Amino acid sequence: MEVQVFNQDPITLCSKPSFWREVRDPETVKRALRVAAIVGTILIAINQGDAILAGVMPPIWKIILTYCVPYSVSSYSAAAFKVALLKTQQAEEGACE
Repeated sequence: MEVQVFNQDPITLCSKPSFWREVRDPETVKRALRVAAIVGTILIAINQGDAILAGVMPPIWKIILTYCVPYSVSSYSAAAFKVALLKTQQAEEGACE
């Protein structure tokens, strides 16, 4: 039996869910990039806004990290959800026993 998970290629219902496959899934990456763009920009405005308005550019590493954190949280959450969903579907089907 095959199951379609979001926009991925069909995988067999008995295949072991892979966290890293889900992290690299194009749908997960797109969603995480959108979240990072929105949340990262808000965090930059909150944390570095006064410096930017004063004409001082914050260190580039702070800007990069500010965008990396929401990307990481979003991709981790989406991948963990997808793996949990697959495990639940496998348990409900009982086809892998």
